[in-house]
Amino acid sequence: MYYMPYDNDLSIYGEQIIKMIGDNIQSENVIATIQAEFADSPGIKRYIITNCAITVTEIDNEYSA
Repeated sequence: MYYMPYDNDLSIYGEQIIKMIGDNIQSENVIATIQAEFADSPGIKRYIITNCAITVTEIDNEYSA
């Protein structure tokens, strides 16, 4: 689980970091979960990453807990 509170100047790197994590998952036994908040985006997005796909779910609020 990785939390990315990138609602600041780091926001431009968020999608690139998520893609790099996805590109490096080689095993079907590994799942990465990222909860990310980016600048100029309402709410938080949850990314579930496997070696086959990245699934994105939008969370309507900005409560990180």
